[in-house]
Amino acid sequence: MDNKKKIEGNGYRKVESENSSTFERGKACFTAFNLRATNKYRHKDVLAFCLNRYMNPIEKHFFDQQNVKVDEDLLALSDLLQWIFRSAVREGKPVHIYIPSRRMRDLLKKWLNNELQCSNASHSSDVYSLVV
Repeated sequence: MDNKKKIEGNGYRKVESENSSTFERGKACFTAFNLRATNKYRHKDVLAFCLNRYMNPIEKHFFDQQNVKVDEDLLALSDLLQWIFRSAVREGKPVHIYIPSRRMRDLLKKWLNNELQCSNASHSSDVYSLVV
């Protein structure tokens, strides 16, 4: 007996197909957090970022061996902002965002309030902010 169907959510596992050209509301309820270069989700205005992003330990070890410091908070924030900008925000429309991770939520709030410092920036022109 295949119990997989019994435990799957109603629509939460579905990913919009690569060939889909229509934007049907509710059809695709999932997208990868590191998705780049797509406009497929620009109609989405209700978002849930259910991830507390940290570096892959293997990648972290590699950078540590090369004496490269990676700010994991800025990496996490970068992924979160990229993900948010896949949504209706890119069209200048308001969105509702649910972020259950306190860390990720605080990073976004600090960024919105211009409270984050980029430790790798050599001078102020290396730090960019974006008005949402």
